[in-house]
Amino acid sequence: MTESGSKLDEESVRSAVESRLRSARLYSDVAASTLSVVVQRRSTSSNFPYVIVVSVNKVMYDLNTGLRGRASSWRAGSFGVGSAEFVRSSLTENIDKFLVVYLRVNEPACN
Repeated sequence: MTESGSKLDEESVRSAVESRLRSARLYSDVAASTLSVVVQRRSTSSNFPYVIVVSVNKVMYDLNTGLRGRASSWRAGSFGVGSAEFVRSSLTENIDKFLVVYLRVNEPACN
């Protein structure tokens, strides 16, 4: 989707997320594998319904069955109707929520 020269597609979402993580010095293969970002839109009009989900996923292992799976240990998100720029702003806000919590919980390790 293009709106006033700004795109809202998989590449632009990935770029926005990676930029926020790099600015907090958190981007790595580990961060990329545990942080899940989903942006869904329902239309290609200038204002469209959207859903954003940002979650931290961990690998879980069941000792009784030997099964492995992934489970969300933290989640934030938003939904609404807006332009591509509005959705991108909402995405940034949700990534910032993650960064605040992550940095607070991991403060001793980040020093």
